[in-house]
Amino acid sequence: MTSTRYLQREHITLRAVEPDDLDYLYLIENDSSVWYEGATVAPYSRALLHQYIDQYTSDIYRDRQLRLIVTLNTTGARVGIADLYEYDPTHNRAGVGLYINPEYRRQGYGRESLNALCEYAFDLLHMHQLYAIARIGNKASISLFTACGFNRHNILHEWIREHDHYTDALIMQYIRRTSSTPNISHQDE
Repeated sequence: MTSTRYLQREHITLRAVEPDDLDYLYLIENDSSVWYEGATVAPYSRALLHQYIDQYTSDIYRDRQLRLIVTLNTTGARVGIADLYEYDPTHNRAGVGLYINPEYRRQGYGRESLNALCEYAFDLLHMHQLYAIARIGNKASISLFTACGFNRHNILHEWIREHDHYTDALIMQYIRRTSSTPNISHQDE
């Protein structure tokens, strides 16, 4: 999975957030149909997103998160957003979030984006593990993460509130093993 150009693949590039992404972020962040997949519960104003863009440093060590815009190499069109969040430098892990615009789904852009993000996290940032939480009913997301090396682990029961009920979620991990990383389980010691 090594390459000389991080955050780039054959069809997509993951790039930093730019000031002209304001309208795009406004549309995505305010799409209430996907709020239950993440942690958003209210709309964002343009002013708040403008402030976020102005103050955002793309420094995962300072901000404990990294947001990248997924763009097509051929046209520069924005096709999604990739996030590393809750970065923990002590344990070298972070959560992964990926959103691909509906019209660009099932074309391989999600897989390229996730693979590029994983390579960047493991090879350049030297993370030990990445994790994702997917709603049980989100079969496309679970399939994508599995195809990109994430292993299914535990069920988080009634983890996500959807309207008037709770839905289970699946926690998935991608642990980067090296020759010096023992695979030891300390169960019932």
